[in-house]
Parts: sequence; C-alpha cells; structure tokens
Amino acid sequence: MVKSSKSKSIVSKYISSRTEKEVVIRSIKILDIAYVTFIYGLIALFTATLLDKYIYKYVSFQNVAKEEDKNFYILLVEIFICLTFNAIAYYLLRNLLQFVPFPLEGVYGFSHMKVNEAKYGAIISVIFIWFSKHLRAKMIALQSKLE
Repeated sequence: MVKSSKSKSIVSKYISSRTEKEVVIRSIKILDIAYVTFIYGLIALFTATLLDKYIYKYVSFQNVAKEEDKNFYILLVEIFICLTFNAIAYYLLRNLLQFVPFPLEGVYGFSHMKVNEAKYGAIISVIFIWFSKHLRAKMIALQSKLE
C-alpha cells in the first residue's frame, strides 16, 4: 500500500511541531532548574547561616572543649535536635519558596510545579547540612566514634 504525499506531509508537519514543542519545553525546564537552584540555594544559604549562628551553636548538652570529647549518645541526640530544626526550616522554606513565580510559567503549557526541583527543593537540605559548621562538626565527631 502506497501512502500519498499529502499524508506524509501532515505526519512530518505534526512530528516537527511536536518535536519543536518538546525542545522548547525541555529548554524551559532547564532554565527553571537553574532558576530554582539559584533562588532556593540563595535563601537556603542565608537560612543555614542563621540556624548555625543562632541555634546549632547552642545545642550542647555536655560542656567540653571539642565535639570529639562528647559522649556518643549525647552527640547523637544533639545531631537529631539539629536535624529536627533543619526539617522544620526546610518545610517552611520549601512551602514559602513555591510561591515565587517562574517567569515562563504557562509558555507552551509549561508548569513550574511539575519540575521536581521546584516541588521538593532538595537543594535546601543539602545546603543546610553543608553550610552548618556546628552540625557538620557534630556529625564528623559522631562518625569518628562509629569507626
């Protein structure tokens, strides 16, 4: 069976317009990931600094010079308390930052909240742990006790 040239042109036109739309949507998604990483990351850096300076610094149940000198269980409790503050701050920030509009929302039917980086904000928790000097010191001390 031979297809007519008219049906071939309709199919190729459909495929090329569909491919064009996919390329545009994927490009917008990449821009959205960069946008979310910048916005969430910047706010998370600021919040991590505040948490470290005003909360984690004071989470200490044993008065010793270094974290390594603390009891294993005390370190464990202190870490879990800090992680609890992390989780609460992460939840609040993620829900707040989801209200920040994405400039290309709706272009070609693109939905900002369908992008996992915007929906879950994993960059926030990574920055919270990485930029919290006191929390990392506790975790390193605990890790050395586990070895």
